[in-house]
Amino acid sequence: MTRQIVHRLTGYDLSTDALTFQRDIPKDRWRDAKGIARLSAETEVALAACPLTAEQARKIAAVLGEALPADRMQYFLEPFAPQSPGERIATRRV
Repeated sequence: MTRQIVHRLTGYDLSTDALTFQRDIPKDRWRDAKGIARLSAETEVALAACPLTAEQARKIAAVLGEALPADRMQYFLEPFAPQSPGERIATRRV
């Protein structure tokens, strides 16, 4: 059985390195997100995290209908294994 990958826009607190923001990127928005990030095919296939500028993160969040937190963060596009229904990661909602 092949596990699907979920792509997320993530934000890490600059002072603690804690993951404090994350939003799933729906499959129908992935093409837009990777275009904004200028994600290379090699990076996508390698399932690596891709660092984003604040402007890229803002544009991707807008594609998702979201706003970024006011806090300064380091943003990434990251692949994740899908969460099971009971699994939760603590994040703040804006």
